[in-house]
Amino acid sequence: MLDNLHAKFYIGNKIAILGSSNLSRNGIDANGLEEASLKIEDNSLLSELSKYFIELKNKANNQYGNPKSKIDKVCELIKNRNKAGRSGLIAVQDNSPTLSNYKPLSDKDFYIVYHIHDEAIFTDEANKIRDLIEDSMNVSEKDDIEEGKWILTWAASDNCSPILEWHIQGQENVQDPPRWIYIDRIIKNGVVAEGQDKDYPKLAIQLKNKNKPPFPFELDDRAISSFIETMRIQKFIDIFTDNKVEVFSVNTAFKNNNFQKFITEMKKIYEKKTKIRE
Repeated sequence: MLDNLHAKFYIGNKIAILGSSNLSRNGIDANGLEEASLKIEDNSLLSELSKYFIELKNKANNQYGNPKSKIDKVCELIKNRNKAGRSGLIAVQDNSPTLSNYKPLSDKDFYIVYHIHDEAIFTDEANKIRDLIEDSMNVSEKDDIEEGKWILTWAASDNCSPILEWHIQGQENVQDPPRWIYIDRIIKNGVVAEGQDKDYPKLAIQLKNKNKPPFPFELDDRAISSFIETMRIQKFIDIFTDNKVEVFSVNTAFKNNNFQKFITEMKKIYEKKTKIRE
């Protein structure tokens, strides 16, 4: 990975392709973008390209010398791409993966936040843009959430477990299933701090009439039921709710590789459900 790299070339043992196209569907598909590329078979040119590749690789290793720095940069690029897609600056493709194909990059690819059915009361600041709000989620004032990322929110009962009404005769009831909320804007004091919301005044807002970037993964029936089954495991209830703490915090919940552990368990359950259906 190299920040200022724009060149595209692909080197094989006896041939190389040099040109404008990315290694993507738009770049190489017959119905994609108009591109111009050259096929190179001359040995001396292949040698020069190979030397240039090694030079670029060394620069990239100097710029991002460890896996974490690379992952952090990729996460930043994804976040910026989502923002650009939301604003209409780039085309948005509906290519959300299934849970089976989702591969976590970091411990905070997205936030997992529960909610109670009672609707939060907006402050005057949030009420000024209420007509522009499509969805929202309030969190702890100390939570370091970022615009341009997703929240996977789920409804909890009073004992902090997923609401049982989601399952009726073995099928999901979409009364209040888990859903994605995109964070377009954050209002520090967007919710009146009283009652159940007294410790959760920060408001994450998804705005109306915006392009939807790809979800981290599709919330199909199997993904929803897999999420519910995973969240019913006691250790995850304790991590992702205020069951054992005074105030639930995204900052605390996502420590100790908890996100990766949750996703791993959820994917195991998803795969079992997939095999049963097959």
